[in-house]
Amino acid sequence: MIDEEDIRQLKTQLERRVESYVSRVAAKADMSRATVSKFFNFKPIRSFNAHKIFDAGLELLTEEAEQRQNRLEKSRQILENNPAFSQSSLKFPQ
Repeated sequence: MIDEEDIRQLKTQLERRVESYVSRVAAKADMSRATVSKFFNFKPIRSFNAHKIFDAGLELLTEEAEQRQNRLEKSRQILENNPAFSQSSLKFPQ
């Protein structure tokens, strides 16, 4: 059973990390935006749908975290392997 605190925490994380989270969760759960909005606003929906939406939200957060990690790793590789970006090669005017 998903309680209101679980939904509240999921909603908070999605709001912070995922742009247009209602639309994206709706697409991932294959549900209408209205149903997803009801879920995040604590309106009654079918239990089966609530679980689908909750799982879709968790999956979306996981995907976003993986993408963010990949971007960080890529930027580190670029910065470490490119002499133009190394601190020792930067010359500041005096």
